[in-house]
Amino acid sequence: MATIGDATTLPWIDEIASSFPMHDFVAFHRNEFPPLIAKNGHLTDGDLRGAAPLAFRLADGMTFTYVATDESMRVVEGDHNAETVVEISEQGFSDVINELLMASGAVNTGRAQIVRGSLAGWKRWEPSLRALWSGRKIFSSAIAAASLIDRNGQPLDLKRSFTVDDSLDELRDYFTTAGYLHIRNVFTMDEVELLRAEVERCRAQTTPGDGFSWWSLDSSGTEVVTRINYLDRFSDVLAAFSHDARLARYARLAGPDLRVCDDRLDGPMVFIKNPNVVKGNGDAVGRDTGHRLGYDRSGVMRSSVKLMADAVMS
Repeated sequence: MATIGDATTLPWIDEIASSFPMHDFVAFHRNEFPPLIAKNGHLTDGDLRGAAPLAFRLADGMTFTYVATDESMRVVEGDHNAETVVEISEQGFSDVINELLMASGAVNTGRAQIVRGSLAGWKRWEPSLRALWSGRKIFSSAIAAASLIDRNGQPLDLKRSFTVDDSLDELRDYFTTAGYLHIRNVFTMDEVELLRAEVERCRAQTTPGDGFSWWSLDSSGTEVVTRINYLDRFSDVLAAFSHDARLARYARLAGPDLRVCDDRLDGPMVFIKNPNVVKGNGDAVGRDTGHRLGYDRSGVMRSSVKLMADAVMS
C-alpha cells in the first residue's frame, strides 16, 4: 500500500475483486438489501440503537441512507439528513459488501471519502451491516462468554501464551477456540538479529509511491515507512524465512492443506512501528520476540514474528 497524497493503494484488492460478485449500487439498495434486512435484521440484536443515520453516495449523486429502527434498520433514498455521508464508487461499495474492504481501509486507500460527518460515524454501523449482509451474528460479549471456553469448561484465558515445548494437541485446541496463538521464544536471538538486519536493508530500499509500502508522518513532519509488502524483492533471507519449518509446523494446526502465500496478497511483509506518529498507522506497540498465529478477516492464516520494539514481520 503506497502513499498517494493523503491516500494509499491496496493493489491486490483490485486483482481479486473479479472473483467476487459485482453488486449494482442502485439495484442492491432497492431490490436486494430490504429482503436481507427482513431475513437477518434480528442479528443486529439492538446494536444500532442510538446510531445516527449513515448514507452512501455515488459520484453522480445517487444516495441511499441507512436509518436505525427499534427492530433493526431501514433504507431510504436520498441523504435523509444523514449525519455521515460516504462518497464511494460502485466497485468500492461492492468490495465493502464482499468484505474485501472495511471503512478504514476504504478511506485510507482513497476508495471512499467522508464528505460529511466522520469515519467513526461509518464504523459505528459496521458490525450490524456485516451481520445483515453476511448472515453472521455480531460477536458480542455474550457470544464470547458462551463460546470462549477451554477444554476444562472454564473461561478461556485470552492472554495466555505458549512455549515450543507445549503439546500440539493443546496448541490446536486453543487455536481452534480462540482463533490465534502466541508462542514464545520460537527463534533464537541470533536469528532475530539477522531478520532485523534484513528488515533494515529492505527499509533502506523502500520509497514512497512504490505500490508496495505504507507511509506515515511523525511529529517532526518526516515521512516514515510503516509497512513493506513483498520483502522477497529485496531479501533472499526473508523469502526463505517464509518457508521456515517452524512456521509451517504451527500453521499446520489449522489444516494440512495450507501453503505459503508468498506470491499474492502482501507476500512476506513487515510492519515497522514508528514512535511519535501523528498521521497514519505507525505507532509503536509491543516489545517481545514471540510468534503469533491467527486468521485475519479475509480468512487467510497470518503468522507473525515480533522482532523488536519497532518492527513486526508477518
